[in-house]
Amino acid sequence: MDLAFSKNSVQLFSAWFGRNGSVESFVKEEVRRPPFPCAKITTLPCCSPEEQGIDSERIQRFYERLSREDSIKMQTVIIARNGRIVSRAHFYPYSTDIWHVSYSLAKSLTGLAVGLLYDDGLISPDDRLLDVLKDNVPPAARITHKNTTIHHLLTMQTGVFFNEFGAVTDTDWVRAYLESGVKFKPGTSFEYNSMNTYMLSVIVNRIAGKSMTELLRERIFEPLGIKEIYWEKCPKGYEKGGWGVYYYPDDILKIGLLYLNGGVWEGKRLISEKWIRESTKKQIGTPDETGVYDYGYQVWCKQDRSTFLFNGMFGQN
Repeated sequence: MDLAFSKNSVQLFSAWFGRNGSVESFVKEEVRRPPFPCAKITTLPCCSPEEQGIDSERIQRFYERLSREDSIKMQTVIIARNGRIVSRAHFYPYSTDIWHVSYSLAKSLTGLAVGLLYDDGLISPDDRLLDVLKDNVPPAARITHKNTTIHHLLTMQTGVFFNEFGAVTDTDWVRAYLESGVKFKPGTSFEYNSMNTYMLSVIVNRIAGKSMTELLRERIFEPLGIKEIYWEKCPKGYEKGGWGVYYYPDDILKIGLLYLNGGVWEGKRLISEKWIRESTKKQIGTPDETGVYDYGYQVWCKQDRSTFLFNGMFGQN
């Protein structure tokens, strides 16, 4: 276990179970998101399943099976083909007009933001993390992270100890990440860690000179008609990157279709085909317990190359 994380954990538990019973938060208490917006949702064109060669009765049986399955707490299902929505279902108490919170599905949005800077020639997967950050790099990091690249961050190959649990006990996640040790030589193994995606968010913020949300809004969200989206931020003001996005299901569907269309939306290219291709192909194999998916650039890729997946906790796909 990383020493810094161990130290902060001891301090936290000491506060919880101290003699005076007082508890002091490591992170400033504040509202994590604004109220649900009332903006009108821009949806894709709709048609009947049969117009797209799909049996509507088969979809109905699928929904009925989902509703009977106690182990699956469904919220929303949207089925689209050829750019048209053929069916949607919302399971009480969820509906179309409320935000859903994203867990690790948010990682694919961060990967998309990195791709925009790649297309602009401002960043490369081969760039070293320390060369990009430049300032305020702890001395120890020049040894432990000297060979860590953006490619390693994108593909979960950094081996860093600092993770989401460590973030609970620290207010400066960049410093904590850089001061953390590594479990293995970067680039030699896969280990899923949301703080790698957080560091990508920091990189996007610094290189773009604006927030990652603002960059995506200008280049991706507005062309797709995505009106309202919110991303939780770390104590230092950077988007969390690996989680914490609030969105409408219709809007995430549009992001998925953008990838399926190779980066083109309504005849206009928003992201390069090369970045989409690199993101959705196998960059590294994964352990057997992850199932039949390998990992690309913040996207899960099925081993038979038939599908790719934006994936988040509790069945966000």
